[in-house]
Amino acid sequence: MGSNNSSLTPIIPARRVDRNRSSLSVTNGHSGINRIRNAGPTWAVVFVWLVLVLSPTIGAAATLNSIQSGTATIPFGNTQVVVNLGTAVDDTKAFLVFSTSPDNTAPQYTNISGQITSAGTQITFKRALAGGQPAVSVKWYVAEFTSGVSVQRGSHTFPGFPLTTNKSLSPAVDPAKSFALISYMNNTGSYDASAFVRGRIINSGNDLEVSVNTGGGTNSVEWQVVEFTDSAV
Repeated sequence: MGSNNSSLTPIIPARRVDRNRSSLSVTNGHSGINRIRNAGPTWAVVFVWLVLVLSPTIGAAATLNSIQSGTATIPFGNTQVVVNLGTAVDDTKAFLVFSTSPDNTAPQYTNISGQITSAGTQITFKRALAGGQPAVSVKWYVAEFTSGVSVQRGSHTFPGFPLTTNKSLSPAVDPAKSFALISYMNNTGSYDASAFVRGRIINSGNDLEVSVNTGGGTNSVEWQVVEFTDSAV
């Protein structure tokens, strides 16, 4: 890539998943689902990854302030856990990534949403249902920047139709320098199309489009849109 310094950076640790489940990827400002289907072993390794191309002269403008990480557990029979951050973060310059280790095959118990909450002092992880179901372990990371990165966030519940919503971004972002991170809790009983979410930045960076395949009172997404001022996504 000429004088640019490009890197392939895993942003969530690998985890083992069923070959017929899916992974979330973020590419060219869009996030989406990659289906995993093969005739090989029952288990596969999946990375959620991001490619950033940083200019050697201006890329340093994205200055990392801190990384906090830890493991949380949504207890047996509970729908959520709240984590207190060791140091409060500026939630307009920080984003959350996480992976989970569930012991169940139903999305209503294992699809976990996560968000930085309480003005940057906490993280909240949720699932749709809990009755009598095993605990879920969550490995999380929060990266906070002092400059060069801006983050917008929000949530949306899909009580029914329509199953697509546009979330306004203010200010608008540059889609070539931005990506969306979306997590989804839903009350479906099996891993089919209804268990997954799609998102993309549209309308020249003015909106985040989020789509699901089924609605219900506990079907909701937590979203983050991250923009690196001096990078290409």
